[in-house]
Amino acid sequence: MQTQEKTKKNPHTFTRWILGVCSATLIALGPIIMTLGYQANKFGVEILIADKALMGMGGIVSMLGIIAIVGNMIKSSKVLLFTFYSSIILIIFISVFALGAWLMLNDIQDFIDRNWESLRNSAQGYSMAGFKRHAESEIQSLIAFSFAVNMIMISAEANIWNLIRKKIRESLFPVTSLILSILGSALIAVSFYSAQHSNYTQLPSWTNFIFVFIGFSMMGLGILGYYAATHSRQTMIIWFATTLGFISIMILVAGIGSILLSSLVMKYLEDSWPQINANLQEAGYDVEIEDFGEELKMNFKFAGLFGIVNFCFLVLSFAGAMLYLGHLKKKQESMKAIFN
Repeated sequence: MQTQEKTKKNPHTFTRWILGVCSATLIALGPIIMTLGYQANKFGVEILIADKALMGMGGIVSMLGIIAIVGNMIKSSKVLLFTFYSSIILIIFISVFALGAWLMLNDIQDFIDRNWESLRNSAQGYSMAGFKRHAESEIQSLIAFSFAVNMIMISAEANIWNLIRKKIRESLFPVTSLILSILGSALIAVSFYSAQHSNYTQLPSWTNFIFVFIGFSMMGLGILGYYAATHSRQTMIIWFATTLGFISIMILVAGIGSILLSSLVMKYLEDSWPQINANLQEAGYDVEIEDFGEELKMNFKFAGLFGIVNFCFLVLSFAGAMLYLGHLKKKQESMKAIFN
């Protein structure tokens, strides 16, 4: 009888235990990701920025694990809610940066080919072929650990959902709406930066125009969504979700298109290099075609990856809108039941 009473009083005991295990695992895995990122970074392969980002994210993973344990121990819904949203953001960025590291494997190989003489000092004991294999192996390990961390974080998120699902349903929509406004302005800035570097070439710029349009749309939708959430406007939320669906498809196409266009950079440069080089020198830049092409490729890839980041948040905001609509309907039904 006493055991049954304890189970009734603490229905989430097992959930909290699993959350504690996941959090402790994250604390342990964070430094491993940082170490792998450091090992990838010390190769001196300057074009790989994802390794630096993942090093920082490894530290954040450990910090969130500690916060989750504290929130779990003191049973604070506010701390768990903070952990939930922070973890969602981190999962998205870890996934995208891991994807970025994978997309840059060929670029790393090319970079090593062109800069082997300067890389010899950081690759003592390796031949060029051996160093390329070693670098590729380290990056793949970094990606694999990032995937493992994401799986554990998703498990932790599921347990937090079980503990405070009502609060998440009520707050996910307004929170993601505010995030959309911030990301929209960042997307516009990235688009202008990418367009500025493409002005010297004849590369297609349709992805930049789409990103700018979507950036302004996201800013407007973010403000609209927050207003609709704080004023419980169901019709406005439905309109918001519908528009969000169309924009999500557009930004996904633009993001993938930007990544695919990066493979055309060298062809465009080789075909038009005399004119492009003249434009660059007139602007005060004296660069080799390989270096300029590498920078352009990175710009296109990072713009595409950032587009995918925005797509993930758009989907998250769409889910928040749907959950909030369900919350409002339940609230209306309960009000009707009271008055009837």
